[in-house]
Formats: sequence, C-alpha cells, structure tokens
Amino acid sequence: MASFSQSSIEEGSDFVPEYLCSGSACKDKSTVMNAEVYCETCDKFFCKKCCGLHDQLFRGHNVLGKEHENKWSVSKEKDSTSQKLKVDSSRPQPGNKDPSKNRVLNKIAAIEQRVSKTSKAVEMPAKKPSQGQETIRPSRDASTAGAQGHVSSDNVSGRRAGWNDDKKNPMREGTFTTDAEKDQSELFKDELRNQLNNRERHPQQLEKERVRKEEREKRRLEEQRVSMQLEYEEAQNKIKAREAEMSDLERRLQQLEVERVRNEKEQENRRLEEQRVRMQLEYEEEKKKIKAREEELNNRERHLEEQRVSMQLEYEEAQKKIKAREAEVLKRQADEMKKEAEQKRREADDEKLRKQQEQKEQENRRLEEQRVRMQLEYEEEKKKIKAREEELNNRERHLQQLEKERVRKEEREKRRLEEQRVSMQLEYEEAQKKIKAREAEVLKRQADEMKKEAEQKRREADDEKLRKHQEQIERKRREREQGLKPYTASSEGASWNPAGNLHSRESTEKQDYHNEKPEWLKLQSTRSVQGNPDKVFTVQWKSTHNVSIPSDSDICSFTAICVLPDGKVLVADHSNKKVKLLDQQYQVFSHCGVTNRVLDMCLITPSEVAVAVYGDSKKHEVQFITVTQSKLVSGRKFRLQHECSGIAHYQGDLFICSGEALFKYTLSGKQVCRLYENQSDELTVYSCAVSPTGDRLYITSPEQNKLLTLARDGTLLATYSDPALWRPSGLHVTPAGQVLVCGCWPDTVLQVGREGESKLATLATQEDGVVWPRSVCYSSTTSSIIVGLAGDDNILVFRVE
Repeated sequence: MASFSQSSIEEGSDFVPEYLCSGSACKDKSTVMNAEVYCETCDKFFCKKCCGLHDQLFRGHNVLGKEHENKWSVSKEKDSTSQKLKVDSSRPQPGNKDPSKNRVLNKIAAIEQRVSKTSKAVEMPAKKPSQGQETIRPSRDASTAGAQGHVSSDNVSGRRAGWNDDKKNPMREGTFTTDAEKDQSELFKDELRNQLNNRERHPQQLEKERVRKEEREKRRLEEQRVSMQLEYEEAQNKIKAREAEMSDLERRLQQLEVERVRNEKEQENRRLEEQRVRMQLEYEEEKKKIKAREEELNNRERHLEEQRVSMQLEYEEAQKKIKAREAEVLKRQADEMKKEAEQKRREADDEKLRKQQEQKEQENRRLEEQRVRMQLEYEEEKKKIKAREEELNNRERHLQQLEKERVRKEEREKRRLEEQRVSMQLEYEEAQKKIKAREAEVLKRQADEMKKEAEQKRREADDEKLRKHQEQIERKRREREQGLKPYTASSEGASWNPAGNLHSRESTEKQDYHNEKPEWLKLQSTRSVQGNPDKVFTVQWKSTHNVSIPSDSDICSFTAICVLPDGKVLVADHSNKKVKLLDQQYQVFSHCGVTNRVLDMCLITPSEVAVAVYGDSKKHEVQFITVTQSKLVSGRKFRLQHECSGIAHYQGDLFICSGEALFKYTLSGKQVCRLYENQSDELTVYSCAVSPTGDRLYITSPEQNKLLTLARDGTLLATYSDPALWRPSGLHVTPAGQVLVCGCWPDTVLQVGREGESKLATLATQEDGVVWPRSVCYSSTTSSIIVGLAGDDNILVFRVE
C-alpha cells in the first residue's frame, strides 16, 4: 500500500474504508478521506480535492480511477497491511513521533482483531482437546494474542472459543457497499491466512523479516516525503513566479490603458479645439454679415427719414404759402373795401338822398359777387390743399408700404439667420424686435404729434380768420343800419369761417361741455343725499332672468351693471365683448359690441355710459356708449397707457383703477393726477365707486381681501376685511350712500357702513343662488338689487325694502 493510504476504521464501527487519501491537504487538516484515484508515478492515493491539486502540479503523471481499480498497487497494500497487523496498538512505534500515525496504527490493530476472528471462524475447524490435556480458556483480548511470537494450541483453542463467542453476534452480510470492497476483503482474508500459517511455521524468521520490511518502508516513506516536500516547494515557487509575472502583466496593461485613455482625450481635445475655432470663424463671418446688413438698414432708415423731413418741410412751406396767399387776399380785400368805402362816402355826401337805394343795391351785388369770387377762390385753394394732402397721404402710404416691405424682408432675413444660428442669436433677435417696436412706436407717436400740431395750427388759423371776418361783418353791420346783410351759413347750430368750414353743433357742444358743466351735473352737485346711508336693506324675494342672446359665442359673464334714470338696465358681458340694454322686465332689446373685454362701466349722463375696456398688448381704452331711441350707439373713446380694471364718475371727473393705482382723468382723456397707489401685489386697486357727495372713494383689493375707503384727495381713511369678503370684486354705492360689495368666496353680497369700517348685513349667499358674483347694482326705480355672475347666462334680482 502507498505511504499514507493505510486503511482505517473507527473503533466499534462495522465499515472499513479500503483506501485512504494521502494528499497534503488532508494530511495538513488531519482528515481521513476515501481515495478516489491512484497515481502510479507518485505511488499515492488521492481524494477528489487532492486529485485536483495533484493534476495542477503534475500533469504528466499516470492517474488511475475507480474503473481501473484492478491496476492499483495491491501487493504493496498487502505487504504494508501484513506488517502493520503485527504492530502493537497499545504503544507507538519507536521513532514515530507523529500522533496521526499512532492513531492509524491503533485502527490497524482493531482491524487485525476483527479479521483474525473472521478468518479463524471460516478457515480453521475447531480442535477438541486430547485426553489429559487441560482446556485453557482463551483470552478475550485479541491484541495480546496477535502480539505473541508463536501460535500454540492454547491460542488455537482460544481462537475457536472466540469464534464460538462471535457466533452470538456474527458479522452481517452487506457490510461492504461495493464489489471492489468485497474483493478487497477476500484478498485481506487470503493474506491473513498465509500470515497465520507462516507464523505457526516460522515465527522468529517472520518477526525479523517484518522488522526489516518496516525499516525499509520507513526509509522509503521518508525519502518519498522529502521528495514530495521538495516538489511542493518547487511548485510553490513556480506559482509565486507566475503570480509575480501576472501582476507585472496587469500593471503593464493598466499603464497601457491609462496611456490609451490619455491619447484619446488629447485627440478629442484637439478635435474640439479645431471645431471651436471653426465655429468661431463662422460666427465672426455671420457677425460681419449682420453688421453689414444693419448698416444697410440704417442707411435706408436715414434715407427714409431724410425723405420724410423733406416732405415735412415741403408741407410746411405749402402751408406758409397758403397762409401768405390768404393774408394777401384778405389784405387786398381790405384795401378794396377801404377804397370803396371812401368812394361811397364821397358819393353819399354828393348824392345821399338820390342815389342811396341804388348804392345799396350795387353794394349788395358787389358783395355778392365778392362773396362768390372768394368762395370760388376758397374752393380752388381747398382743392389744392386736398390734392396736396392726398399727395402727402400717398407718400405716407408709400413710406408705410416701404416700411412694411422692409419689415417683411427683415423678418425673412431673421428667419434665415435664425435657422443658421439657432441658439446663439436668440437674445440678439429679441433685442432687435424690441428696438424696432420702439422705433415704430416713436415714429407713430411723432406722426400723431405732427398731425395734432397741424390740426391745431389749422384750427387756430380758422379761428383767426373767423374772428377777422366777423369783425368786418360787424363793422359793416354797424355802418349800415338798413339793408340786406351779407350771405352767411345760417344752418342750425353752425357758424361760418373764411375757409368755408362749418363748425357743427357737436364741436360747439364739446367746447361748451369742457368750459361749462351741464345742467344735470349742476343739479347733481347741489342736491343733498336723500335717505339714510346706514339704512339696512331687507330682502323680500328673488327672481332670475336669462339675458343671453343667440349671437353670443360663449357663456355670459357680467362684470358691470348700470341702471339708467328711466329704469332701463345696462349689463356688460365680459365673455362675449358686448354691452346689452334691458328693459324694466329685464329683457334684452338692444346690444352693442366693444373692441375687447369689458371689466367695468359707469354712468356719465342719463343716456351715456363709459366702458373700461381691457385689451391685449397694452391696448387699454375707455369707450363711451350712448342710448339713443332705445338703441346703443358707440361713440368716442380715448386710449390709456395703463390697464383699466375699474371706472367711476363724479361731476366730470373720471376715476380709473389700473390694478395697482387709482388715477383721476377728465372726460376728454387727460390724466390729472394719481390719487392712490399700492404696488405690493398685482390686484391691490381693482374697482372703485364714489359716494353721492363725492367726499369718499371706495376701492376693492382682491389680493389683500380688503375694502379700502379713501378721501377725495386719496388719503386712506378706513380698511375693512371679513372672512365672508374673500377676493371682493363688484362694488356699488346707492344714491342714498349705502355701500354694496360682493365677494367671490364664499359667494356673498354684503352691505357695509358708510364709513367703510363695519358690516351692516349679509344680503345674499350661495344658498340664494349667488355663485361667483362679479357685479352688483341698486335700482331705485324698482327698489331691487341686481347681481351679475361669472360663467352664467342669468342675472339675479333681489327685491329689497
């Protein structure tokens, strides 16, 4: 058997392993494993784990598996087994200092005991003792019998006795698990039989031979151990050298990888730098093109400006020539009139009585002819002026067309540049658009100012001519007490001027309106407030009326309500951009469209209202609508420079809210002053109303959820807030001074005291059908409170006392 492949068995166990692993791993861990393979070169048995290590170190060795078990070194195994059977298990062998070997020897002794019992029972028949011989009871210790140098009859009888004893507990068949184990067991049995026979015949010779074999086996095992140790150390050195070589290769690979990454980064950086330089050059070229284009556009603008200035100068020169011609005509007429008057005076002194009637007739004919001549001259001059104006208008239209064409070309150029530059020129294009819009606005403003100045100069010239002509007529009228007066335009409400213009009654009324307040405003300013301003309304009943019309394109949203003195009601429909006229039964019988969405409305005269229009792109304006023969007629309007969310009127003054400030305007659209301002948020000054006496102004602040009370000069007098008044919008003051305000949440209509510091009553809530109220108004004709809702075609009418 191989050096460390001795068979072993646990004491008290029936299983006997055939071959033990002699690998270094099992030896180091002091484990006992069954051998699976046999190496003929190394003459050793190995388990599966040790076999893997052996194959890695010694690939050229011849290894035999279980399928070639018949080729394993059985003779060596028998020799080693026969020698080890005679080793005393009670003490270690001399020179053997390894405890694991002592354990193996102890197990071999146990095997010897059981195999001896089995072999005696099978091969040796029992011998009866002869007469006269004393039967000796064999010892139960098998190890003592195996250690004796010779075999006596006592030992034979002892073995027989052991067999008889073992019959009580015989070895069961099936202890060996495989056929190889059974064959191995048979070989052991044969070997043991031969050893027992040799012991009986030559005990001393066998003992010496056994000792010599053990010594040779020990020397061989020691040599084999030394050689295996050297091979193991050599293999370890090779493994370490291999590991060092692998580590060097890994370091080299890492260095190569780092160098490759660095090279790639350098190449990428060079490529990006070249791309950046190329893009920079392209950007510079595009920038140069843009600058050239801007210079070209600036030159064109300068050329257009020069043309406009030259045309303006020509227009002014034409005006001067016209004025000089008119002055010359007037001077010539005055001289002629003086000469004629002198001649008439002389003739009157000579033939005063006789030719008085004839002179008057001649004078009348002369004046008529002069008038006709002047009329014809005026018509000619007027035609020339119109032709000149048409020429100027055509030039202006041509300039506008050129400007539009230029704008279109610039837009196309911008789109092309936008496609090329994508992200680089976004900010630049926005700046260009703002500059162009500002320039167009400035040009438009300048044109409007020039038109206004020209119109003002023309009106002043007309007024001067009219004044001179009236003086001449008045002087002639005084000179002649009798006779026909010169021809004048006697149309109702019109007056004559030298230029032949008819000043209509409308312009006269406008001048008188600004100079003197109408009678109804005088009555409004002198009358006293009738009723108690703190009288609380009591709601009697409610009714609902649908005021939508088929031409409405959306659901109605009523942001303002006004009641006329005759009981008719005007409602502003924010969603459909309309103002609707209702009769006393709240039926729509007329409507008028506005330019944009209406936010508020106030009464100007008994038949005229002012509408606050909120437009896009800063197009905010106030539009006046007149009720004429039960129809709504759109009238004049003026533009605002700020938003217009609320409007109120008192004695010719308009109070307009911009969302952040309260302004005072005249009816002609001139801003007087800024009364109040709060820029802490967006909607802090939304809607407004004026008390009947004009001493208080009420303002709603939706963002702050407050109702503000101001003095006439804009001083803050009181502030009121209430949980039931969240985001107040609609606001109205009755003729008696009662303050009504509606809150969008929680959908309430409240009555507030005149001082604006306390709530007097809650007139309507969501339970009464009030959902998102936007406007409120009181009708003294029907003693009702009218509430307009947002997103609803109906209005609510509450009869109160």
